[in-house]
Amino acid sequence: MQILNEGLITSATLLGFFENGSEDWHSARNEPGAIGGSDIGAIAGWNRWESAISKWAKKTGKIDDNIVPSHRMRMGTKFEDDLLEIYQEDHPDQEVLITGTWASVAEPLNRANPDAIAIDENGELLLIEVKFMGDN
Repeated sequence: MQILNEGLITSATLLGFFENGSEDWHSARNEPGAIGGSDIGAIAGWNRWESAISKWAKKTGKIDDNIVPSHRMRMGTKFEDDLLEIYQEDHPDQEVLITGTWASVAEPLNRANPDAIAIDENGELLLIEVKFMGDN
């Protein structure tokens, strides 16, 4: 897989390529006022495990935001590259590109850290998020 060409995305600015869970990764996601894709479910009321109020309290430092990764979270992180490779094998008509952390040009505190982006046969960009599901 190739790294996404920065010029391909015109509505966002590349903040960098950070190792998942690293200090730089957390800094880009947790800049005061920044909202990322992982925050949207709670803010919109769609997350049954977290409320908008608890998300606000975590983002403002009023309560601890340290999450101990579950078994499924750890599996998804460990096997992300392999799962992306399987996705590529299952979708040979798409070009799968590794990407980094992005900020919206219009709203710089809106952040995204997709696992990958694919380009389909029509030139459309597709967002890829790798998740792991299992019985335990």
